[in-house]
This record gives sequence, C-alpha cells and structure tokens, in this order.
Amino acid sequence: MPSEPMPHGNSSSGDADDRLQLEQPPLAAEPDIGDPAQVISGTASAAAIPQRPKLPQPSLLFAMVLAALPIVVQAVMSIALYVAALAVTSADQTSIDSMKQAADSINAFLLPMATFSNLMVAVVVVAIAFGRQAPRRVAWRNCTLPQWIATLLCVIPLAVIASEVSNCASDVLSRFEPAWLTDFSDSNGKMFADFANESWILVFVGACLLPGLSEELYCRGFISRGLVARYGIWFGSIFASLLFGIMHLEPIQATSAFVLGLALQYLFMVTRSLPAAITLHLLNNFGAFLVMRLGNRIYIPGLSLSPDETTVHTPPMLLAAAILAVVALGGVLFQMRTRWLMPDGSDWSPGYSTTETPPAEVGAKARSETPRAIVLAITLATYAAFLVLLVLSNKPAA
Repeated sequence: MPSEPMPHGNSSSGDADDRLQLEQPPLAAEPDIGDPAQVISGTASAAAIPQRPKLPQPSLLFAMVLAALPIVVQAVMSIALYVAALAVTSADQTSIDSMKQAADSINAFLLPMATFSNLMVAVVVVAIAFGRQAPRRVAWRNCTLPQWIATLLCVIPLAVIASEVSNCASDVLSRFEPAWLTDFSDSNGKMFADFANESWILVFVGACLLPGLSEELYCRGFISRGLVARYGIWFGSIFASLLFGIMHLEPIQATSAFVLGLALQYLFMVTRSLPAAITLHLLNNFGAFLVMRLGNRIYIPGLSLSPDETTVHTPPMLLAAAILAVVALGGVLFQMRTRWLMPDGSDWSPGYSTTETPPAEVGAKARSETPRAIVLAITLATYAAFLVLLVLSNKPAA
C-alpha cells in the first residue's frame, strides 16, 4: 500500500516542508521522449524513455527464506557444540547422564554462540548484497543529540509494553499450546535465567551487544530495506517486524519481539540511523537481564516475576502511562525526523521508500528540525507521570 506524505507542523515554508518525504522523489521536468508513435512501436531510443527505479531486494518471499537462514546456522552450530561436549564427557557415566552433563556444559555458551553466528550471517549477507556501499545502504550514520535523547527515553516504557504483551500472550497460548511447546518455552526461559547469572561482560556482549548488532543489521538494515521499498512504509514495516518476531522462534517471546520490532522500525525510519536502532535494541535486552539478575531489588509488576515465580500483569495505570510516554516520544521523534535535502532545497529520494544515505556526489544534506514547545511539554509531563508510577510500582506483590 503506497504511503502518503504525513503532516508535519513545525515548518515555516508551507506545505512542501510539512510532508514526510521518505518515499516520494522530487518532481522533475517531464523528459522529452520523442515521437509518441516511435515509443509505442518500440523504435524510440531506450535512453529517451524514462525508466522506473530498480527496487532493492529482498521481496517478501525472499525475506522469509532469509529469516530462516540464521535459524538453520544456529541449529547446525548448536548440534556441533552438543556433540563435541558429549564426546568429552566421562566414559563411565550412563548415556542419559552423559547427555545431561553435555547439555549443562554448553548451556552458558548457547546464547553467545547463537548471537555470534547471527552476526556472521548478517555481515556476510550484507557484504554480498552491498559490497563497499554497505554503510550507506544500511544507514550506518549518527543521528542528532535530541534524537539520541528521545531514543534513550524510549527504553523503559517500551520494555514495560513489550513485557505486558508477552504476559498476555502467555495467558492465551498456555491454554492451547501442546506439551512439547510448553517444555520448549520453559527450557528457553531457564536458559535466559541461567545466563543472567553469568559475568556482566558475557551477558552484555552475548545477550545485548551481539543481538543488537546482528538483528538490526539483518532485519532493519537489509530485510526491511527491500520490504519497505517494495510494499511501502506501512506494510513493509509490518512484514519486517513479523519476520523479526518469528526469528525468535519461541511464541511468547516472538509476540513481544514483534511489538519491539515495530518500535525499532519506526525509530529507524524517522532517524535514518541504524546505530539508533541498535542502541535501543541492546538497551532493551540489557534491561531485561538486569531485572532478572536483580529481581530481589528491582521489582516491577509485569517485568518481574512475583516472589513465588508466577507472572504478574502490569498495573493498568502504569501500562497506560507507558503507552502514552512511547506515543509522545514517537511524536517528538517524528517532528525531529531526518530528511535529506538537495542543494536546491528539494527532498532526495532514489524513487522508492528508503532510509539509506544518499551518495556523496548528489550533495544532499541531512536536516532535522526542532519539535514544537507544546509537544515537548506534553512529552515531559507524560514521561514524568510514567516515572512516578514506575517508582510506586517497585515493590513486591503482597
């Protein structure tokens, strides 16, 4: 579905500066294509006929195949690691004891191994697809200081929302999921809980930094680029976020990953900066492990387990405040969105929706405007209310 320019109310130059120009190329003079009869008969010069821009890959079907690639690589590496661990277990143990010991011995390495393999897959695919143009194509660029501040402020309320989505999904899926899927979910949760007790360096690198780099480079920088160009901002972003969730495999985690993916995609589109999305992603992961590690000191209903290790839903007031805070910050980010302006003041575009950085030779400059004072005031008030409710919620359930 083509995306229409969205209103923007902080410009002084009229309607032309009040549109989101993520997908529409600047108007150009109609080219002279010569004699229409020659065009119809096919005898006109090919250079004289205007060509539609070639849309980047991947298509939706190709993106689905690409989403499965890291999962296959993870599976192969996990099996190889397990076989190696099984081979070095004590020979005087029974086979069942050996299998359990092998599984326990590799548990601490599974997550960092998986995230490292994801990064290798992402780097190889992006390098093959873009070559030396990769940094420009995936929007590897800095964003403005106000955009960074808004990005950091999104971390906590977004975590509250995504966690409550997980809680609701758990309530629903627990009624229908088969026993094997329940066992898989429990095993997955235990793996994360055990890994949270490893050294902080290993937790940060293996469960925060590597996932942030690999998944954002792969899902946002590469997969979403083709989907947004081919299907528009709305459908392309939804497709990319769905694939991002599915790649997490475990259904409950996949639902929260889908919500997080939508937020990451929006941030990527308005800042046109992959490092911004990476930072939000890794801080979200770090916060989750921080709550797991310091559960006896940090207790937030909806994020933390209750003392008897059962799920407690987020208080409605806190959830509503988190949603309002994220929406308000999204509005601020939209008003501060990055646009690439040509020397003549028109918006640069390759002819399709994209976040990529323009080639240096076109002379386009990044522009980000200041949000309205009233929007900033509303956002600050909303965020302050969220923080107050968050602090009041930081106590164990009775």
